[in-house]
Amino acid sequence: MALESDFSHLRFLNSSNPALSDNLSEADNHMRGIKAALKGTFSGIDTQGNSTAVTSTATELNILDGATVTTSELNILDGVTSTAAEINVLDGIPATLTATELGYVDGVTSAIQTQMDTKAPIDAPTFTGDAAAVTQSAGDNSTKLATTAYVDQTVVQATDSVKGLVELATAAEVKDGVATQRALTPHNLIGGLVRNTVTGTNVSDVGDQGNLEIAGVHLKWGKLETTSDDTQTFTFAYPFPNHCFVVIITRADVANADTPLAVKEVTKATFKIDRRGGNIDNPNGKFYFIAIGG
Repeated sequence: MALESDFSHLRFLNSSNPALSDNLSEADNHMRGIKAALKGTFSGIDTQGNSTAVTSTATELNILDGATVTTSELNILDGVTSTAAEINVLDGIPATLTATELGYVDGVTSAIQTQMDTKAPIDAPTFTGDAAAVTQSAGDNSTKLATTAYVDQTVVQATDSVKGLVELATAAEVKDGVATQRALTPHNLIGGLVRNTVTGTNVSDVGDQGNLEIAGVHLKWGKLETTSDDTQTFTFAYPFPNHCFVVIITRADVANADTPLAVKEVTKATFKIDRRGGNIDNPNGKFYFIAIGG
């Protein structure tokens, strides 16, 4: 009877055995040899115990047809709990994708595109909140971003000999003439040197007064009337800020032209008129005045 000598693996079995002329009594040796070859070839299945069955179909097993992986590479899957559906997620991934590239997503906790959409673009970005940048060295004349700290350290106060930041003078500062680090404009120059405040322009009625300020010099005028043959005090409608230099008067009525009027005791707010002699029976006397001060 023809009988194989090695039953450790299926590859050693001869499909021509047993021959038709072999005795039936030798069949048990063939059966034992086949069993030994199966267990030797699928030794891993045998160690799982009789309760574990291989359920793979021929189609599923044929997936491995042509596979060039080694046993060590297949053993990488040992202990994997992923389902077929989960593993199939990898279907379609380019073969050129490396393990290093896959490692880039390690630690990602949410959709990458969503995270990227919240970032500012390179082209014409718009920042919100307190955007910060590196403060450049003073004098850096480049296209780098300038922080507020850079501006503070670069821009200095202008002086007579140093170029820098200068503030515009107000009209009041132009008038006072004491600011040493203020710049003039045509508007505040005129506004500081010329101020025009006028009331009763047509000085025709008793009590009308006007005021004009030019470069700190005040000119006041008006029409008033004496009602006493003694010294009488008159008040400027617009007092001088500091001093009254002079008050000049002239009679406004012809009837009392022979009654002299004299100016006395001039202050920045008042002046006195002394009316003596002349038409004592009619002490009233209208007059114009011009006062100069500052």
